[in-house]
Amino acid sequence: MDRLQEIFAFAGTNKHIQAIVVILAALIAGKLLDLFLHYGIGRLTRRTKTNLDDRIVASLRKPIFFTFLLAGLGGAFKIELIPDPWALFVFATIKTLIILAWSFFMVHMVGIVFRFMASHPTRFNIIQPDTLPVFEIASKVFIFGGGAYFIMISWDLDPTGWLANIGPSSEPAAARFRYRRFPTHRRRPPRRAPARRR
Repeated sequence: MDRLQEIFAFAGTNKHIQAIVVILAALIAGKLLDLFLHYGIGRLTRRTKTNLDDRIVASLRKPIFFTFLLAGLGGAFKIELIPDPWALFVFATIKTLIILAWSFFMVHMVGIVFRFMASHPTRFNIIQPDTLPVFEIASKVFIFGGGAYFIMISWDLDPTGWLANIGPSSEPAAARFRYRRFPTHRRRPPRRAPARRR
């Protein structure tokens, strides 16, 4: 009994063991939530008439487990007390990976929803098969733009200058895109040759 107490006391004061415990706890919590989504929520979504919710729940499992894993690594590095020059790099990298994981998930999820709406044009008048690429491009720009904003904040960078330049620089491209896909000008009828005088 005294030996067991010594082991727990040593584990409570050893930072390396604490870091390992944090990583294992994050892995276990992430796996439990993954199993809950697969067997708990997935069982409910399989009873619905469409597979839209099944695909969303299936795509949600990876970013959640990845987030728990990176959060555990971040907690372990925080316990280890990394020196200041490396601390910013490590934690900013972890935040960047989490932001990218959820950005790709959002793009995938929005694409699933938009394609589902486009496949039912009678139920959803907003998104049609012809306008589906426009909505997909706009959603990607919005999601990755927001992700880039939070990534810059994670690296202690000021995003105000980038936000000020992204508006004017994107206006010509957007105008060209609208002109090519939705031309507003009307074609002039071909001119007839003047009749010859007899």
